[in-house]
Amino acid sequence: MALTLEALISSLLGWITAGVAMAAFVPLIATNAVKRRSGTGPGFLFAWLVADAVNLAGIALLGAQPTQIVLAAWYCVADGALALELGFFGHSDWGTRDPKRAKDLIRRIQRHETPWWFKLTTHFRDSTVWDDIVLLTVLVLLCTTIWGAYMTTGLWLNPDSFSVHAPTEWDTISFALGISASLIFSFARIPEFISGERRSKRNDEPVHDLDDPLFYYLILENIFNLASIFTLSRDVDYIKVESPWIIGSLLSILFDSILVWRITVWRKKFFNDKNPAWRKIKAARATRDNVRKKLKDELEEREEEWTLQDILQDKDDDLVDVKPGAGFWDKRHAKKHNANVHQVRQEYAQQESHPVIQGLHTRIAKRAKRDAAVNKYDDHVKAHGRGPSSDEIDEDNEKRHHVALDVHDPLDSSGFELGGGDETAHLTDQGWPSRRSTPHDDERPRRYHERLSLSRPGSRAQERRQQGS
Repeated sequence: MALTLEALISSLLGWITAGVAMAAFVPLIATNAVKRRSGTGPGFLFAWLVADAVNLAGIALLGAQPTQIVLAAWYCVADGALALELGFFGHSDWGTRDPKRAKDLIRRIQRHETPWWFKLTTHFRDSTVWDDIVLLTVLVLLCTTIWGAYMTTGLWLNPDSFSVHAPTEWDTISFALGISASLIFSFARIPEFISGERRSKRNDEPVHDLDDPLFYYLILENIFNLASIFTLSRDVDYIKVESPWIIGSLLSILFDSILVWRITVWRKKFFNDKNPAWRKIKAARATRDNVRKKLKDELEEREEEWTLQDILQDKDDDLVDVKPGAGFWDKRHAKKHNANVHQVRQEYAQQESHPVIQGLHTRIAKRAKRDAAVNKYDDHVKAHGRGPSSDEIDEDNEKRHHVALDVHDPLDSSGFELGGGDETAHLTDQGWPSRRSTPHDDERPRRYHERLSLSRPGSRAQERRQQGS
């Protein structure tokens, strides 16, 4: 058919359909790979593999427009990637091996040995709704750009004959393959229904989240696909040969909508305070969330302390003397530097007595004392292969005193008191962290608990001093 406005819009909608389909599966594939898991049931995936292969064959025989071929090919690629993840990582449902959770944990931790790879995988470990929207927008814009390049190239090479093909010739094999693929696509949701219902009856946590974009994007993709088909032409013969894919899109929208509804029911049933299994998981998560909050609070406090330390070092920075005969730019830089130092000193003098600044000074001093005690303990373990004995920590129990330090570290298993209900740590007058109990000398040495590495980066003033020296 001629290259009409309807043909242009239909082609654009087809490329948008491909972009939405990519956005539906890219987060799932990336997250599964990073977390070393398979979030897709084997029955669901096997049905999709068969349906996608049949669908691609049917569309190729029909001679449909390129966007339908691209969409079918993408589904085959996505299913292949999900099948590989299922084979590598396993699944809890029947028909595949069980996940090797300990081995997967080891592999994830070993990523720390390659910093750039660890940073990359961390970025894809969890995705928010905003991340999904951004990805959808980027992929849709990318496919729109491809549509523009496709149209421009076609018109440039064949300005008289280029058009968007609307198939009208009946092909029985293509029709049969299309109907088969559409039915398999739709009824492939049944194993997912069965798996979800079984997990719900066993009172297992649902594997699907309501913020998972997969099914929402599949619904959106089928809506765009229908719009693309009906925009191109409403000729009876064209609708007839495209009817398998029209039926498939309608059934997919119906089944995906039902699946979203069932996911809502499963989650409402499990995430209920009357459910003992959820109460246990909720308590464990609350404990971990509390630890995360403490670590986050400590990081924020350290950022505040580092900012004050930068101010103090800039305030104490030396003034630059301009040598006789210095060039124009040397004089200008020296003048600017001295003006900045004077400004920092003046501004700090005005705010020095503020309670917030005084509190930061106190916090820095306490943290330095705590860190010195921790380093002293680590040095002792490194030198002697064990922690200090009670005699080394407390030579005179009568003279022992404690210094309270604000920290956020919970009590570790070695028995050293690094925070309690009042979140304080205690040091002896020798500078050791105090013990609740003294281990015997023949016990196996136990290292001090792992600390959050928050070493302060060098300040600008320090860098200038090093350059000047």
